[in-house]
Amino acid sequence: MPYCVLCGTALPAAANFCPTCGKSTAASSPQATAVITGNATLNDVPAIIRRPTKYYALGMYRSELKGFVQGLQRYAVLKVLRDYPEQFKEVFIACEKQINAITADDLLTMFLPLFSEDGGNRRKREKDIIEHWVSYVADIDKGV
Repeated sequence: MPYCVLCGTALPAAANFCPTCGKSTAASSPQATAVITGNATLNDVPAIIRRPTKYYALGMYRSELKGFVQGLQRYAVLKVLRDYPEQFKEVFIACEKQINAITADDLLTMFLPLFSEDGGNRRKREKDIIEHWVSYVADIDKGV
């Protein structure tokens, strides 16, 4: 029987949402069920760690990633990246043969924001987005 990964409630077989907390059952997994029932093994550990890590990372930076993708789309960079991924692989993915790997400082100086008029709500939101972007880049640079 599957269990909710959020509250641990036993889920009916055909349930799309947990009847107790409302969490989508799409998030439940055999590994989560094994942890809740106490039947987890060492083989389950990578999947058990990967799932909440991915959920946390995507949840924490979802709006920043969405804004980044929208910026890439606006300047037609996303299409080029998708059409020619191998040509950009060395720019975005560090590897041993790469001599000049892109750094956090490089990335931050490549994208200089043009803010709207000072004092408005839009400007505040833009500054918040930039602060999150800088934090995201710094986390990546630290290997977080």
